[in-house]
Amino acid sequence: MDLRPTGSVELAHRARWARRGLVLVLLALLLPFVRHRSELPVYVKAASRYLVGEQFYRSDDPPSFAYPPFLVLPFTALAPFDGYPLAVLWWLANLSLGLISIDAITKLVRPTVVRGVAQGKPPAWIPCVVIGILGGRFAVSPLEYQSNDLIVLCLFLATLTAMAMGVTTRLGLWGGLATACKATPLLLLPVLLWQRQFTAAVYFCITLVLATLVPDLLVRNPHQELWVMTWYHQFVSKVEIAQSPAAEGAWIRWNPLNQSLAGTIYRLSTPIPDDGERINVAVVHLSPRQQQHCTLLVQLAVLVVLAWATRLLTTIAHTIDRSRTLLGQGGCILCAMLLLSPMSSTQHFVALVVPITYLVIAFLYGSRSLWLGVVLGVFFLLGPLGAQDIVGSFWADHLQAYGGTTLFTLIAFFASSLALSSERKQAAKDLVAALGNPQTPISHR
Repeated sequence: MDLRPTGSVELAHRARWARRGLVLVLLALLLPFVRHRSELPVYVKAASRYLVGEQFYRSDDPPSFAYPPFLVLPFTALAPFDGYPLAVLWWLANLSLGLISIDAITKLVRPTVVRGVAQGKPPAWIPCVVIGILGGRFAVSPLEYQSNDLIVLCLFLATLTAMAMGVTTRLGLWGGLATACKATPLLLLPVLLWQRQFTAAVYFCITLVLATLVPDLLVRNPHQELWVMTWYHQFVSKVEIAQSPAAEGAWIRWNPLNQSLAGTIYRLSTPIPDDGERINVAVVHLSPRQQQHCTLLVQLAVLVVLAWATRLLTTIAHTIDRSRTLLGQGGCILCAMLLLSPMSSTQHFVALVVPITYLVIAFLYGSRSLWLGVVLGVFFLLGPLGAQDIVGSFWADHLQAYGGTTLFTLIAFFASSLALSSERKQAAKDLVAALGNPQTPISHR
């Protein structure tokens, strides 16, 4: 408990945020001098065209803007800028979103860490270091590519925070906005229905529809149809079920950057000439129909495990940390989003920071299971040790082509599901023991 006067605590809080803001501004001013591959021109070009009423869903001008129409709106504020000022503003925005994401994750795990430290378990700086080592490579990818993935991650984490607080309206609002930015968070909707959060699901749908239509209320589509319909015709309609996507100006089927299940299974089952640009990693030759069936089977297995992992929290939730459990369920949802998406590029895997955090916290402050320690060791091999700066471009390119990140995501997904199941079993035992002992404090029953 903080014994300082209320005014002093508030002043210290403001000073802390002022220091953070100063650091963000300084980083934003310096980082544009570092050369990075940037997706920002794609977003700004689309926003500029939108503002003057031109069509921004154009497959004849690659790389194309292939996101839902709502996502063009944040970049309209950046459209008047160019060069260094534009880079500074977007760096500042992305760094701020990263800080907000860290704060959201910290709030969800703080109860577990505080109680664990009080019980003599590792101090709080240890999980920070471990998470930084295992997840740092994924955390910096949206900064390196200057992508928009931190926008979606922040909205998703806001959804989890609202769920932990039990605020139904915010839960639906943030989830709907995340889906309006990218289609993959739509996976949240069946989870809400599965958990019988019907009111939140209604708010989710209303927010999604309204946000999707906002661009049409501001600027009319020159094709005389809704912007979302143009997006569907140009890109979404080209995506076949359980197959690696191919759409002019946006996606190609054989792409080592695509670490979704569909993309990796396609590479592993499609022999190609090893010409230096592409690496033949086919371990089996499958026809397109066989590839589709194989991919669909694995995707269905992921959905079944997701349903098992995201079961409704019951009365045993009183014996466990609800916020940490929700973080684990959120990690499973994010992994499933990455695996089931037709296209999951490198920068999208910043979402892996969530399941990595959950598993590290579960290991350090939970049961210390041997299998969980092995999982974290595998993460170390596939994550930081698999980076190009460590193993060289040859091995890093081969690991990527074989689907190293896909394997990392699958392991994180199944490990999080098993850890959640273990928590439930242990919580049930604790509940039975507490009910059998009348002297057990009510807070532990």
